[in-house]
Amino acid sequence: MRCLALIPLLLTLALPVQAAETSLVFGVSQSWDKHEFDGKNTNRVVSSIHHSQHAQTNAFSLRVARTMPRASVEVEGHISAPVTLDGKTADTAWGRRLAYKAKLRTRRLGANIWAPVTKTDTSTIAVGAGIGMRHTAGDITGPGLDRSIDDTAPYALVGARMTHKITARKSALIEARYVTSPPIRSGADPSGSNVDHEVAGLEIILGVSLSLD
Repeated sequence: MRCLALIPLLLTLALPVQAAETSLVFGVSQSWDKHEFDGKNTNRVVSSIHHSQHAQTNAFSLRVARTMPRASVEVEGHISAPVTLDGKTADTAWGRRLAYKAKLRTRRLGANIWAPVTKTDTSTIAVGAGIGMRHTAGDITGPGLDRSIDDTAPYALVGARMTHKITARKSALIEARYVTSPPIRSGADPSGSNVDHEVAGLEIILGVSLSLD
């Protein structure tokens, strides 16, 4: 799966120079994500965790894109700002819910392809999809639950975007994406404590594309 992010780069190298335009795309984004946690506390005697929470996250992205008349292929790196989540365990044997805190940092590396739907001299509306890998690291702390997450999982996205040409070499863009990924796992320690973390959500990106040709 880690090799999937190299697909656009290999494709761009294979394309004739005359058939495509190469550009750098800088983007900032705001995402509205649903985080889900699943697991159990030490030795399964304190409480289990099954909790979901919504959070907003800011991120920065950098892409190398190769644009052709019928498609645009990209390799993208995406770095999110750290996010802090406060959650509750399930009810304990004595009827209390225990608080825990998660501090997570996520990075993504992937491949996107966009196909134009409508096009004018200055604007293009396109739809697209992407795949890649996300790496999440952080700490989850609480009564009987002190775990570190450091794991990688695949992700997938679908989206739509509008690009508007500002000058011959510069364009502005706005994208809306839905990004989803299967759970990553902290794994169980000798005490029996473990946590799974899953995230999915909507992402809005504002960006600038600079032609290198």
